Amino acid sequence: MLVEHFRWMYDFTNWANDRTLTTAAALTEEQLDEPRPYQLPSLRSIFVHMMSSEALWLERMASPGSAPNMLNPADFPRLDLIRSHWEQQRENFRNYLGRLTDGTVNGPIRYSRPSTGQVFESSAAELISQLFQHAAQHRSEAAVILTELGHSPGELGILTYMREKSQG
Repeated sequence: MLVEHFRWMYDFTNWANDRTLTTAAALTEEQLDEPRPYQLPSLRSIFVHMMSSEALWLERMASPGSAPNMLNPADFPRLDLIRSHWEQQRENFRNYLGRLTDGTVNGPIRYSRPSTGQVFESSAAELISQLFQHAAQHRSEAAVILTELGHSPGELGILTYMREKSQG
């Protein structure tokens, strides 16, 4: 049951991320790179960080002990490159969720932070939950930037997702 919920939440997260990316397509490349007073310096950086973090957590869960690198925003000079890379990556995450069971979701996963070497242990359930919360944090920042630039992505909530999904 928990794994089914995570699959559903992953679909919701992708819907909300896609809605934000689609809205960002109305911007110029200059606007995507315009400096912002957030943890990450630009809208492009936010999108690449979200995508990169998702890949990092997947790698940690699927291949414990690995230390993947974060992606570089400079490697994605156009929004369509971010979208296509992210779409390919999503298939890998869906495959991982497809192999996960309610029996394995709470098993321990050991991983380290490359910058410090510090070792942590968490369950897949905790790491997947972190991924969803992390995406929501940065998606909110992206939505604020888009709105400030006159291009609000609109409602990004779960109920809106559910209503749109039920209407086909």
